[in-house]
Amino acid sequence: MGKPSYILGLTPMEAWRIARHTLPFTRNAPAWTVMELMTSPKHSRGIRFAELLLRQEAVAARNMKRQPISFENRRVVEIGCGPLGGFGPMAIFCGATQFESADPEWDDGLFFDPQVVEYYHRLHYADLVSLFGKRLGFDEFITTMRERILVKRTGFEKAPIEGQVDVVLSQSVLEHVFPVEDTISKLSQIQHPRTQILQLVELGNHYPTANPFEGL
Repeated sequence: MGKPSYILGLTPMEAWRIARHTLPFTRNAPAWTVMELMTSPKHSRGIRFAELLLRQEAVAARNMKRQPISFENRRVVEIGCGPLGGFGPMAIFCGATQFESADPEWDDGLFFDPQVVEYYHRLHYADLVSLFGKRLGFDEFITTMRERILVKRTGFEKAPIEGQVDVVLSQSVLEHVFPVEDTISKLSQIQHPRTQILQLVELGNHYPTANPFEGL
């Protein structure tokens, strides 16, 4: 996908976000605003993480012998969870004791902003209840996320995530973290023989370049 088609495919709000990170007087502003997140065709759909996980679990089950990932009473880590916590809300809803991640775009205040809670987390919660049953009420869901989600605003390789973890996830991250060797080294330090790992590497194009491999 070349630059012209990429730009033409952007929504007005997405185009504005790119512009404000380019203009000298706005480039140091926060990575995301509530309005940008809530109008993003991608980020405003929390259920997409359940869709991704369930789809990949079905593919894996067809092609190999493995146990499906369980979040119940497990410590979960995601590489690059994005501004809305990635798999975190689903992991917490499904019983994870802790969810940890690192992402340069993370903003704890934004994640728990009242508008995000009302227009993102509430809808996501309803979808999770539909999929997994009413494991906890909405207010308890928000409170539990406050207690159990820990994200650092840094690259994953530099995050203070120590000790052994039970589940490691990522979605379209490993193909565009540099240097990837440092991330792999970090992963080797925190996993144990029974750690369940699901890295979704689609090699899609995350940048306005002619092809997804340019610059990799």
